[in-house]
Amino acid sequence: MTILILSCLIWVYADQVTTERMTAKVTLKVLPAPGSDLIVKLQKPKNQQVDVTFAGPRAQLDKLKKDLDGKFVPVYYVKTREASEPILTKDTEEIIRDNLYQHYRAIAVESVDIDRIKISVDKYIWVTMPVKVITGTVSTSEPVINPQRVRVKIPRSIHRSLDEDKQIITLDIHGELQTKMSEQEIDEEFSLPQILDGQQIETDPSRVKVQLKILRRFSKVELKRPIEILAPIELFQKYRLELREHDITVPLFGPAELIDNIKDEDVVVYIEIVQGDLINSRNSYFPRRVKFRLPEGIKLDKEKMPRAPEVDFKLTEQKTAPENP
Repeated sequence: MTILILSCLIWVYADQVTTERMTAKVTLKVLPAPGSDLIVKLQKPKNQQVDVTFAGPRAQLDKLKKDLDGKFVPVYYVKTREASEPILTKDTEEIIRDNLYQHYRAIAVESVDIDRIKISVDKYIWVTMPVKVITGTVSTSEPVINPQRVRVKIPRSIHRSLDEDKQIITLDIHGELQTKMSEQEIDEEFSLPQILDGQQIETDPSRVKVQLKILRRFSKVELKRPIEILAPIELFQKYRLELREHDITVPLFGPAELIDNIKDEDVVVYIEIVQGDLINSRNSYFPRRVKFRLPEGIKLDKEKMPRAPEVDFKLTEQKTAPENP
C-alpha cells in the first residue's frame, strides 16, 4: 500500500515538473483603458488569432487548452498616452505572457507566429454642429429650432474626413408631419439622430424643439374615367353615336385632404353633342373637346394635361324597320 501511494505521488510530481510543449491558436482582444475616450481595433491579425507554442507542466497545459475555448483571451488595454499615433504596434509575446502570468505562472511562451500586432487607435472628440430640419413634401413655414446648434461626440478620424457640408445634424420630421392637419401649428420636441455618415455619435442635447406651421398641403392623383355623352334626347332616337376612345385618364391636383377622399364617381368626363353636329359628323369621325366636372377645390393637373384633350365621335343614322302595309 505504501508503495502504491508513493508511486502515485511520483506520477503527480512528474506531471507537475516535467516540461511539455503545446501549440494552439490564441484569440487576442484589444480594448481602451477603462475611463478613456479611445476607440481601438485590432488590425493585425485580422482574424484576431495567433499561433502560440507554450511550454510547461502537462497538467497546466491541459487546463490552458480547455480555457482557450473562451475563458482565456489575452487582452491589451490601450492607454490614453498611446493615442498620438493612428496605428500602434505591440509585442505579441509580451502581451500573451503578461496575461498568462495571472493564471498560469508555470507556463512559458516559447514562440508566436506574429511578432507584433497592429492596433488602430482613434478617440472621441466633442464638436459643435448646426441642426437642420427636413420637412419633405409637406409645405411649412420656416422651422424655428431650439437649440440651433448642438455638441456632438464623434470619432476624431470621422470628423476630419467629413466635408464641411456634411458636418450637420439632419432631423427628418417628414413622417411625423404627414399625420398632421393643414394649417396646424407644431411646437414639439424631436429626438436627434445618433448616427452621422454611418457612424455612431452622441449629441448633447439629444432632443431639440421645433416650431413651425403646416401650410395647406397639396397632392396629386390620376383616375381612369369613362367618357359620357351629353346630347338632346331626340338625337339619340334617330342617330347612333360612336367614340374612338371610351375612357380617359384624368390627372388631378388639389388640397391633400380633398384628394385623399375623392371617389371615382366624383369626377365626370363628357363631350357635348348639338344639332349642328349633324352637318359635320354624320357617317364620319369628328373631333370634340372633352369637358370635366370636378369637385370643388380640385383642378386638372396642368403639368400632365396642359389642355383638355379631344375625342373623335361619329353620328350614324339609325335604321328603322319598314312599316307593315
